[in-house]
Amino acid sequence: MPAIRRVVTTPAPNPAIARMAFGLGFKALLPKTSEPELMAAALRLVLAGGEYFPCFDEAEAGALAARGPLERLSKRQREVLDQMQRGRTNKEIAKLLGISVATVKLHVQAILSAAGARNRTEAVSVLLHEGDRPATMAEE
Repeated sequence: MPAIRRVVTTPAPNPAIARMAFGLGFKALLPKTSEPELMAAALRLVLAGGEYFPCFDEAEAGALAARGPLERLSKRQREVLDQMQRGRTNKEIAKLLGISVATVKLHVQAILSAAGARNRTEAVSVLLHEGDRPATMAEE
C-alpha cells in the first residue's frame, strides 16, 4: 500500500499549525502566500518522500521582512547558492551537501523566488551584485 502524504495549507505561515500538522503526520505546510513555483517545488519534494515546514516565529518574521533578499536566505540556501555560483548541477549539489536532489530543487526555487529571478544565472547575478556575498562562499 502506498504511503499517505498529507499536506496542509494555511492562509499564512503559522508555527503552531506547523507543529500540530507535523505531530499528526502531515508531510508539509504550504502557506497560501507562497510563490506558485515554491508551492509546486514543495509538492514535488513531498511526492519524492520529503517534508516541508517553512514556518518561523513572529520575531523572525519581522526581522526577515527588514532584510534584503540575500540575508533572507537560510544558511543551507546560501550553501546551495554558493554551489550554483560555481556552476554545479542539482545532482552535484545534492551529493556535495548530503541532501536529496528534491531538496536541492526546493532550495533553488526559494533562491529564485528571493531574487525575483527566472533562472539560476539571474538569481546568482541579482543576489551577488547586492554587495554582500553568502557567508559560505569560499575561494577555491
